[in-house]
Amino acid sequence: MFTANSVLNTNEIEKKGRSSIFKYLPIAFVLVAGIAVSIVGKNLLDYKTESDRQAEFDKSVSSVMSRMENSLGEQEQTLTNLNELFKASVQVVRDVFELYSTVPAKSNPSILSIAYASNVKQSQLSDFIYYNRSERYYDYAIHPAGNRPEMEPVSYVIPYEKNSKLSGFDLLSNPVFADLVKRARTNKGIVVSPMFNFRGGDTNSIVLMIEAERHKEESAAGSAIGSDQTDESLFQTSSSKFDGVIFVELDAQKFFANTIGDSVGTDKNIVFDCLTTDLMNKTTKVFSSKNSSLIDPSYKQIVTTEKSIAVGNRTFTLRFANAPGFGSGMQAYMGWAVFGAGILSTLLFSGFLLSVITSKQRALALANRITASNRRILESSNDMIAVFDMSGVIKAINPAVNDILGYDAASIEQHHISAYLIGDGVNQELADKIKHATDETAFPYDVRMKALNGASRWISWSFTPSQKDGVIYAVGRDVTEAKIAEQQIKLKSKQVELAEQIALEANEFKSSFLMRLTDHLRDSLTDTLSGLHRISSQIDFSDEKQLKFLQLANHSSDQLFNIVNDLLDVAQDRDGTSADIKAFSIHDGIRSATDQLANEFAKGQNIRVIKEDIHPNLMIKGDSSLLSAALGRIFAVMSEGMSASIITINAEENTYESVVEIQILSMQNDLVAEMIKKYNVCSRNLIDSLHEDKENIMFRLGVASSQLRRISATMSVETLGSDGNVALITIPMAKQ
Repeated sequence: MFTANSVLNTNEIEKKGRSSIFKYLPIAFVLVAGIAVSIVGKNLLDYKTESDRQAEFDKSVSSVMSRMENSLGEQEQTLTNLNELFKASVQVVRDVFELYSTVPAKSNPSILSIAYASNVKQSQLSDFIYYNRSERYYDYAIHPAGNRPEMEPVSYVIPYEKNSKLSGFDLLSNPVFADLVKRARTNKGIVVSPMFNFRGGDTNSIVLMIEAERHKEESAAGSAIGSDQTDESLFQTSSSKFDGVIFVELDAQKFFANTIGDSVGTDKNIVFDCLTTDLMNKTTKVFSSKNSSLIDPSYKQIVTTEKSIAVGNRTFTLRFANAPGFGSGMQAYMGWAVFGAGILSTLLFSGFLLSVITSKQRALALANRITASNRRILESSNDMIAVFDMSGVIKAINPAVNDILGYDAASIEQHHISAYLIGDGVNQELADKIKHATDETAFPYDVRMKALNGASRWISWSFTPSQKDGVIYAVGRDVTEAKIAEQQIKLKSKQVELAEQIALEANEFKSSFLMRLTDHLRDSLTDTLSGLHRISSQIDFSDEKQLKFLQLANHSSDQLFNIVNDLLDVAQDRDGTSADIKAFSIHDGIRSATDQLANEFAKGQNIRVIKEDIHPNLMIKGDSSLLSAALGRIFAVMSEGMSASIITINAEENTYESVVEIQILSMQNDLVAEMIKKYNVCSRNLIDSLHEDKENIMFRLGVASSQLRRISATMSVETLGSDGNVALITIPMAKQ
């Protein structure tokens, strides 16, 4: 054990005489202490062994549960995405359904089918069959045949080649599907079937189903077949929202084998069964881990647990236990080995003391050897080992300081540690930590320190104050490379986030451009087709060349018109991420921004936002959520590092350009001013310049600028020196 004496002065050994009456007390003390330490060591090692076993077991269980939850979540997400597609669309045709379903169906080998089934009354049957045949299901028919007042036939199914027999199948004719459809209508959410044999053979299915919600006002399918009814569309039922169901059919064995099969190394530590209820509502086993077959009569359960995963109305229960052989081997007997070694060491050490206690010189020699051993450990360590007095003055330090910081150990002794620390307030922060630290208890502290060559190095210190010795023992390790790697990871994360924001902005611009282009082309083609119809009324039909030319022109124009319509469908945003452009009051936008500032962007700061000379009825055009988020970030940036700040904002109409000009003025902030200058220089290549950013100021300005561009607004920032910093925003004015 290193002490202040052994570190500070290797040659000084305390000389204490002992009365001959008490010369054997150290031996008795060593025996008692050795036995006690051996018992404690055994108990601690046994506890550690049990803890390690439990940690390994919990890690294995968490791995299985995580894979199970992620896989089920993917199936739920597939249903949710398709449901959102139906909710957002007046009509979802076969091609669109296949477009959104093919990727998950192909990427997951356990998916047998993804399908959509419509609720159809007997009176709607002929129109429904006609519509599905118009979707290129030319042999579409309802099966099983029969006269039923209400049906739930499958309309679209993916992959069709493997599930052609499922097309037109009435789900209500199957008891399991009928019950699942009923639950979907009642629960208004995802429901899950028990495992059942639907396809025959040895294939068992599990079905996830959700009610599909669609627009009811205008049914594109109804228009396609010429229906004039407005009170009841082709797919309506007695429910005002229910229009059909979407379901994903899974191959149960493939799903469980691919998800929680023996694919991860930690699975060898556990055996488990997956259970759920069957068609009779009885708990049944649906999957067992591969190594369950290794269980023999000698198997002993050490740890067990039970976990549940709820998916819709169904719960999957996983019962875990340790695998055969888990926790066996030498590790199980290490506690006794340590106890035996401790007793043996105690006896040997006691015998050693007995042999030397009668000789004062031999005792001093032993003390010298122990001290020399401590010194060798200090000198050979790659970490800095130091002793400070309670005020922070370096009393002694080992030679590792030369390898890490470049200083000779003797040259920095008797100097205060603050002379080598980098950062404002770091010395006071360290002093506060030492002041409030528990005696004889180590606490960590990472700090940058100045090296002899002028560079800085990150040192991870472990300080242990000792009031008894009146010193602070410390061990410092060079973690510069780890800190640099951590900073690089954070930088990459910010670069990716900013790139995603810019990509989203570019995608919306592309969609907007395509929509404007296709609108223009469609208007032009409409005029062209109208002109061709007028020409056709005046053409000489006896002239075969004119007639062929007119037919070719009509055919080409129709093809172009269809292509333009397809481009328009592609351009329309269906993922719900586009900006919601509409008119709103600028006061509402500022109020929402200040709420986000207090709750998200600048928690704990006292930032006051003052509105000046803003007309109470001033309206702007854009997405209020994007504007609020951008303003909140700008407010937070301009107040960075300030415990209290005042932000002044005013807005004026520019009727000549039909825009509203917003000016945001903040107090003087040298750090923000420095970053604004760099931002203006690097704005064209901001992602590659984020390594120069401080406190994420350039990053947040870049995100705010991108959010504003998504609503056709522009932003510029400037520094006014001692007058503060200013941001100017120009946003379209709402038409009155």
